Amino acid sequence: MNILAISTLPHYLTLAPLLVNRNYNKEYNYIYSSIILYSTTLSFLWHLSNEENNVLFIMDYFGAFLWLLFEIGYSIHSKNESIIYKVFILNNIIYYLNKTCDFVPREHYLVCHSAWHIISSIKCIYIAKLLN
Repeated sequence: MNILAISTLPHYLTLAPLLVNRNYNKEYNYIYSSIILYSTTLSFLWHLSNEENNVLFIMDYFGAFLWLLFEIGYSIHSKNESIIYKVFILNNIIYYLNKTCDFVPREHYLVCHSAWHIISSIKCIYIAKLLN
């Protein structure tokens, strides 16, 4: 199994804050959990296919976009400026870190993108805890 596929798996840990605080908002937790499962599974499958399946590529990025929209939307819904700013800033940092991997030499891309998956997972877990 390739390292990019394996490095996507920590995103599943984003479910932990939702499972611990199950009674907070059941509808929110159900939608958020579904997006996490959908997006992470598609990312795993996309990388497992050695990034050769265009349908998985589109679905993977669609899932990531849904996840981003949900984080932003729910942070705005919280009406807590601190949370809104944190979600906005952290997602921008993650975006720019991802784009940085596009500029590393090809032989370092796997390590860079795998490290990005881990950093992104930490960001996702933090935001899930913040929104819960």
